[in-house]
Amino acid sequence: MKHRILLLVLAGLSTLFLQCSKDGDSTTPPTPSKLTISNLNYNPKTIVYNSSATTFIVNGYFSYANAQGGVYKLRLTSSAGTDVTQIIQDNVGASSGTITGAFEFQWPATLGTINFEVWVIDAKGNASNKLSGSIQLIIDDSAVKWRYIAIETPSMLQDVAWLDEQFIAVGNAGGIMTSPNGSQWTFRNTGINNLLRGIAWSGTTYVAVGENSAILSSPDGETWTNHSVDSIPDVNLTDIVWTGTAFVAVGGSTSKYSGNILNSTDGKTWTINPFSITKGFLTGVANSGSLMVPIGKADGHPIMVTSPDGINWTPKTIPAAGDATLYDVNWNGSQWLVSGSGFVLTSPDGNVWTYKLLAGNPNLSKVIHTGNKYVAAGGGIYTSNDGNNWTLTYTGDSYYPFLSIAWSGNNYVAVGLLYAIAVSP
Repeated sequence: MKHRILLLVLAGLSTLFLQCSKDGDSTTPPTPSKLTISNLNYNPKTIVYNSSATTFIVNGYFSYANAQGGVYKLRLTSSAGTDVTQIIQDNVGASSGTITGAFEFQWPATLGTINFEVWVIDAKGNASNKLSGSIQLIIDDSAVKWRYIAIETPSMLQDVAWLDEQFIAVGNAGGIMTSPNGSQWTFRNTGINNLLRGIAWSGTTYVAVGENSAILSSPDGETWTNHSVDSIPDVNLTDIVWTGTAFVAVGGSTSKYSGNILNSTDGKTWTINPFSITKGFLTGVANSGSLMVPIGKADGHPIMVTSPDGINWTPKTIPAAGDATLYDVNWNGSQWLVSGSGFVLTSPDGNVWTYKLLAGNPNLSKVIHTGNKYVAAGGGIYTSNDGNNWTLTYTGDSYYPFLSIAWSGNNYVAVGLLYAIAVSP
């Protein structure tokens, strides 16, 4: 027999389905001893947050004995202040038995541990002892389990970031897509056909950059305005960052074969920086708040430059990198990390760098830091606690390596696949 009730648990509504199995019958007098409950079991005890779901289910049961006139009420309280009483009418007269239930909880605003107590009251008003339990709500940042979401256009996304409480991804044919959770995506028409490679957010304005000096701005990620720089039409922009006072975009001129840096205070009006890389190209840039670090290649060798203001630049010596390619640069709050082909460079200050050759020669195209660990996208998904020792957690697609990855605080999104977006967990 089943009985449906509504429970207010934490910040949302829950539904409890109860089923009572009787060991006694209504004509047998109950034993006079104290009403007791025991053997509380429930599953799962640990639940991983799922941003695409609004509720989660916990199944459980417990036994009761010595009920006078049967179990009449069930009570449940939680550490969030819940105190719910439910009348049970389906087991009148049963002196003992088992109560089973399925609890459907709304996800609370804050994850953590839910502590609860449950007990019953029989038809004579006797209260049982209390049984307690806890449910741990966690975020899975392991980057082990992934699912693919099909997209029709653009055919491939080049970069993705978590900006202003939404994922924004840019890619082929001027394509931009947005998502509040990584599961539901909306295509945004930009009106251009340029390949887009980078995205940044100032706090009021989104800016996307790409090939042939493509520059787009938007106040909300939905409506985009073209600001492509006509005076430098052959500059392919590869990455962009907000410094706190200005946007800095990097790339290179295809006709002059030089690495270039562009500056803008509003994302709409742009100037080309006097500093350039001869016979080279800039592929990435990051900002710590006090230092900016673009990376790239010049005259067949990796190059790195630094600047405190985005205007004046100083080239840096790169140890032991040879003629390797530098893919990405990241600042995690206490350490700089540059990823290359089978190696990383780390630095506490952006001035002195340490070279580390990685086992397995992983290709780390894009590196992020979740606050707990590094996660990199490339020829698979890799994780690291310190930036020096990496573990392959997901092999990905051998034909289409991942190009970029983002973390929202709840889940990852990785792009680079053909007609698909990868989400974890």
